[in-house]
Amino acid sequence: AGAELMRLSARRLRSQERKAVIRADVVTALSPVLTERWSELRGAPVPLIPNGCTPLRTGAEPLPPVVKRLPRPVVGLVGRLNSRISMEILEAVADAGYSLLLVGPHDSRWEPRRFAALAARPRVRYVGRIPQDEVFAYVAAIDVGITPYVDSPFNLASFPLKTLDYLTAGRPAVSTALPASRWLLSDLARSDQAALADRIMLLASDAHGFIEALRCLAGEPGQDSQAQNDRSAAPELADRCRAFAARHTWASASARWAQ
Repeated sequence: AGAELMRLSARRLRSQERKAVIRADVVTALSPVLTERWSELRGAPVPLIPNGCTPLRTGAEPLPPVVKRLPRPVVGLVGRLNSRISMEILEAVADAGYSLLLVGPHDSRWEPRRFAALAARPRVRYVGRIPQDEVFAYVAAIDVGITPYVDSPFNLASFPLKTLDYLTAGRPAVSTALPASRWLLSDLARSDQAALADRIMLLASDAHGFIEALRCLAGEPGQDSQAQNDRSAAPELADRCRAFAARHTWASASARWAQ
């Protein structure tokens, strides 16, 4: 499904996939869609071992200068900016009046004109690729992280790590309703943080749904700073986000599967 994005032969990859799944002694999958697909190919159940995250360091971080003059709340997208991302959702976030922080390399083949126009808006900041040790400062500077993926075969079979990265930094998240995101939300409902699930993570199926979810998590654009802090940046909520993400670190996943 990602052959075109990676500039590889889809036909050859399908052949390699089938051979590998059938011949391997052990097969696991990182998303519900791959679990179903490979169980069918293998003729036996394939277990799900989803992506894990690495806890980001916590503590007071200086606000990046590029963010200082952005009105609150700030919505952030961190990662590669390419055809996996919905430009429609990004434009809707900006149209709704939210500040938008974009962090990561932009694929010049993906919506070059629309992306340039978006990045030029007064409440949008595009900082491009940044050093790894600066990522936490940018994630900590946002109020809500978004995973606005398009409905494509590649995305449907993925397990977006950026959603967990937002949560491990103490920030709530809104994601496209991918199968893996629905699985993660179901796990949240079973966790100790279930009482605050609707303040930690929400799913949306289109641009309108994203804006409604942002209103629930971050309030309206232009909201006064105290109301904003009460809604989404309170220390208790940040701790709850981190606690849920801690269920999905690689260390936690390894411990569960070693039992």
